[in-house]
Amino acid sequence: MPTTSDAKLTASSPTTHSTRVKSTTRLRIARITWWTVLVGGLLLYVLGLPRYYASVITTERYLGYQPLLESYGLGIEFIAAYLVGFDVFAALFCTILALLLYFQRSDDWLVLLISQTIFFLGFSFSFAIAQLDPLIGGTIAQLGFIMLIVPMTFFPDGTLKPKWFRWLNLIAVPYFALTLPVQVAALDIGDGAALPPTYGLAVLGAILLLAALVIGQIVRYYKFSNPIQRQQTKFVVFGGALALTFDVLVWMSAVPPDWAHPYAATERIVYTTESFFAFLVAKPLDIVSWLVVPVSFALAITRTRLWDVDLVINRSLVYAAVTVMLAAVFIGVALFIQATLGESQSTLALVLSVVIAGGLFNPTRRQVQNLVDRRLYGLRFDLIQLERAQNVKPVVQNAGSLTGKQLGDYELLGIIGKGGMGEVYKGYHVDTKREFAVKVLPELWTQDKGARDRFIREAETVARLRHPNIVRVHAHGGFEDTYYIVMDLLNGIELNKYLKEHGALDLIELQPIAFDVADALDYAHSQNLVHRDLKPSNVMLQLNKDQETYTAILLDFGVAKVETSKSRLTGTGAIGTIDYMAPEQIREAKAVDHRADVYGLGVMVFEMLAGQRPFSGTPAQVMFAHLQQPAPDIRDIKPELPRHVAHAVNRALAKEPDMRWNSAGEFVRAMFVPHKPT
Repeated sequence: MPTTSDAKLTASSPTTHSTRVKSTTRLRIARITWWTVLVGGLLLYVLGLPRYYASVITTERYLGYQPLLESYGLGIEFIAAYLVGFDVFAALFCTILALLLYFQRSDDWLVLLISQTIFFLGFSFSFAIAQLDPLIGGTIAQLGFIMLIVPMTFFPDGTLKPKWFRWLNLIAVPYFALTLPVQVAALDIGDGAALPPTYGLAVLGAILLLAALVIGQIVRYYKFSNPIQRQQTKFVVFGGALALTFDVLVWMSAVPPDWAHPYAATERIVYTTESFFAFLVAKPLDIVSWLVVPVSFALAITRTRLWDVDLVINRSLVYAAVTVMLAAVFIGVALFIQATLGESQSTLALVLSVVIAGGLFNPTRRQVQNLVDRRLYGLRFDLIQLERAQNVKPVVQNAGSLTGKQLGDYELLGIIGKGGMGEVYKGYHVDTKREFAVKVLPELWTQDKGARDRFIREAETVARLRHPNIVRVHAHGGFEDTYYIVMDLLNGIELNKYLKEHGALDLIELQPIAFDVADALDYAHSQNLVHRDLKPSNVMLQLNKDQETYTAILLDFGVAKVETSKSRLTGTGAIGTIDYMAPEQIREAKAVDHRADVYGLGVMVFEMLAGQRPFSGTPAQVMFAHLQQPAPDIRDIKPELPRHVAHAVNRALAKEPDMRWNSAGEFVRAMFVPHKPT
């Protein structure tokens, strides 16, 4: 019988798709209906485009720009082509996206419904069809809303959860039928056309329905969804939020009185240069707000880069917030300068606004990124700090700036390694002439109290450890603002270099290395010490006397932490290496214990056996994968591995510490001494 942990570990695996159409007759009817709607909609749209173009040319709404256009050598036809061109692009984009989904999964009724929704989003809110007949145009626009709401109540698994979603569907259809006259009037772009007085209420009702839809999806996310469905929901909800953000930017583009343009402020249009350029910006922004929703649907359905959605949301939150803030600064500066110097200085106001907003971009982005990552995501470092920490490139060279210097009883020779938090020299004791490795804190970090404290803590921590698989520290101290640690000089090869030369290991090659590292970790943990930075470059393979086998030596306790009930990970200096980092190390967790090292060892074992790490990509992608993405089954890469080995690795890589092995030794023994689960 499987254990409870087994059940939890497999809970994230994809479930059998339940929205396939099994009846051949029903599937044929659904496909015929899909193609009928597609062809009919495109036909109406193509027929309406010439009339839409003609309406733009003749309506006073845009003719006010004619003198300005003529000064640039253009005619009113430019605006007509501009509007129609973007509408055509949106329609083609959504049609192609809908077709791609159809040909990929045309036997799935939910995919058929959502692909039809994507098709509707491409043209249902255009003015083109309304120029053929306002009633037909209004009906299709209302259908666009319905096609957006109904599939979302079934997404992502085809069930109505929560149950009150059925009432939302029952309300949505009659609501949009009742507000059809309002939509018909809103699509009229003729001279003298004005929005009906009830238009605001109709829009408010639509917003409330969409808000209820979002609330329902949030309830489904927390109560009914498995991890994969949650990622799909994130994609779609994020797409809706991004669409709303772009809509706000469209509205903001017409806030200054001199920028009021016909695309967002029909009741107070002014035909200035600023208004014209604001109009040119507003149209593509509006098109983008149309397209992010179908794109998010498509990504969610196909599960393309499914586990990158958290990173996409993170980046988008940051850049959306920065954009809104700088747009407000831009508008505010422009209005202030015009109010102070007069409207004749509009060009100066525009230039200064751009310069000030541009100068504020990077400082604002850093602050917003830090706020989003630390407060919203609960991380102990932000993505900018993460990228900076992971981009430290170790180099090896012979001569160093301290070569020839004597630190206490040790004289430094050539440099044998260099990283972000320490240079390693070959040195020797001036009396015994015995050679050692001397790790020196770089001058760059000597003025950083946090870096000095971590360096000294490493020395004091490792100095009290006595284990054959942990590098021994013989001395440490400070001399003329130079801080150093004297360790055994190991004649061997780092595990990461060994893996590059030999590739993936088999179980026989892995066994002594895994047991050595596990023994070292269990000993360190018995001393209430958590390494926190396990990685192949921190394991040295020292050739034994038989010249055939190796002993693995654990190195670099630079970010180690003494484990107590009140241990907290604070600050950003001890970020470590993200590729092997446990989820609780990434979050601002209250306590990180020895099970974080079990996770790191799990990543290392996965890499040694498979020849690749479980998660790959940019540092930010890997970070969110550690937090959200279930580890792949190693047998998908190395099918010859026994099932119990895959189970052992999978359990070591569990997201929750309580679901992992209790010790590194228990993990390794489970790989090589299989036992039946109880």
